[in-house]
Amino acid sequence: MQVLSGTFDQSDYNRFSKYFGRQCTANAVAGACKANVVKPNLWTSQTVDECLMTGDKLFELSYEPLPSTFNHLYLRPDELCSTLSFPENEITFQVAVNEVFDGTSINSIATVSNDGPTNYCLHDAILCFFHDFNYVESVAIMKIENEFYVFDSHKRGKNGLRDGANGTAVLVHC
Repeated sequence: MQVLSGTFDQSDYNRFSKYFGRQCTANAVAGACKANVVKPNLWTSQTVDECLMTGDKLFELSYEPLPSTFNHLYLRPDELCSTLSFPENEITFQVAVNEVFDGTSINSIATVSNDGPTNYCLHDAILCFFHDFNYVESVAIMKIENEFYVFDSHKRGKNGLRDGANGTAVLVHC
């Protein structure tokens, strides 16, 4: 497992004073879109940071036009604008919400098989994710050229695990 750290996370008040800590769904979408433009194995710390800046802007552009009767702090993927801009290009995407995975159906979506250690690692990682988080938290889980990557905009340490004090956003290559 390889962990690429950014230099900050989504709760950095100095960078994201308006919506800090609320943009994880937009950040996950920004990370997944960026992975379609730049392969994750070519990412740098700057790329991770760029995804957070883009995700924050996507959250802002999606949240601010909502009616005053909208009283949720967080957005679902289907509530996001469908276009986001990175410094080098603009990406249009479509969110298709097919199923929500809440941990109760985990064994049906990621079963341990004889396909090797990668599937076992992914299965365990997803189980840990749902065990550790019984509230809303979004990450991007991507499979690119038979390699798995997880982009997480929350505070993570050098090992990819939670680090509330000094953590940064990470891209984990499983």
